[in-house]
Amino acid sequence: MKRVSVLLFVSALAGCAAPINAHNAQSYARSASLAAQQGDWDTARRMWAGAVVNSSLAHADKRYQAVMNYEYARSLGVTCFYELAQQYFDKAYALDKETNGPAYMSSFELARMYAAKGDDKRAAAYFGRAFEEGQAAGLEKHDPIGFADLLDDYAKSLGAVGETRAAEDKRHMASAIREANKTAKTKTDLTPYGTQCVKQQA
Repeated sequence: MKRVSVLLFVSALAGCAAPINAHNAQSYARSASLAAQQGDWDTARRMWAGAVVNSSLAHADKRYQAVMNYEYARSLGVTCFYELAQQYFDKAYALDKETNGPAYMSSFELARMYAAKGDDKRAAAYFGRAFEEGQAAGLEKHDPIGFADLLDDYAKSLGAVGETRAAEDKRHMASAIREANKTAKTKTDLTPYGTQCVKQQA
């Protein structure tokens, strides 16, 4: 799921950031977002890397830096730099925790990345964390279908690691949410993890 809408508030979030680096971070982020929209995740990855570096050099607001790290991690996961993706999701997660941001989003994306990679054990663990954090953040109310999708994906990972009863419980929860929100649509877009692997250095 994307978080780049926060770019609209870059001036407010940057605070007393160094002007040149703040400008560069915004420019890189816009280019990265456009590249991702066009399906060019390798270019997006390189642009998000620039956004991360410049937002850090600018001492930008930590909420803004969380978004930069999060989006960079997504692009790393799509291009199969999984270990680096983990590192930057962890950074985004820590920043969100520190600033009361949507930390569940990093957990959710890590879960989906590992599910796409075929690592069901890690996927189940991160889906579990995302479920608890999303529930605490009121995700079921704000994006009920997105939350139901999370539950269905969580159920698949639980089933894959032999947690049959827990998987069935999550499927029932997802079905109940969909039944109660028949006209709702998800606000969550799926990140195509592992679909554009590249050989270059990140």
